[in-house]
Amino acid sequence: MAQKVGVDYGKLDVVNIPAPLFRNSFLSHSIDVGIAWSPYSPMLDAQGYHVVNWDIDYTPLGGVCPRTTAVRPAFLKSHPEVGTKLIQVDQMAADAIAKNPQLAVDALVKRLALPREVAEAAIKRLYEPRPTIAQQLDPSSQYSLVSDKGLAANFELATKVLYETKSIPAPVPMNVIKDSIDGSYLKAFAASHSN
Repeated sequence: MAQKVGVDYGKLDVVNIPAPLFRNSFLSHSIDVGIAWSPYSPMLDAQGYHVVNWDIDYTPLGGVCPRTTAVRPAFLKSHPEVGTKLIQVDQMAADAIAKNPQLAVDALVKRLALPREVAEAAIKRLYEPRPTIAQQLDPSSQYSLVSDKGLAANFELATKVLYETKSIPAPVPMNVIKDSIDGSYLKAFAASHSN
């Protein structure tokens, strides 16, 4: 963000606080600006602390916080069926929510104690526009799991930003990122559900 608006990040007084504390920090004038994530962004917006932009507005690649399902490699090696089951469960949830979006809203209200309007905003902003399986398997898609242009590029950019902001000692090399992404489970799922 700082690069996008021409501000030297090194001259900013940056404090790392949990997003749930932003509202109190704004009220006490302890911070002037905050960068949060869902559901805290819609919650702050509903409380009068307006979101001025989203990561898709200022990052190349359309945002650096991809929705990710991850499994430790050793666990997956011992339990190879887990990769497929995670995709099946995710698809079942997506199908159920497509039929009745209120299910997702009700779950966020109940499980995270969010106000209904915040849960609705979070679902509309983050869940409904989620990439399709076809987009994740398309090498030219920004959501691709099978090319360097999609998820891998997002992770690479994220690690560069974390390095530049001194959050990690070095960016993660692209070969390490690529080795950590396995599209085979999604490919198998898509092949078995192509009807």
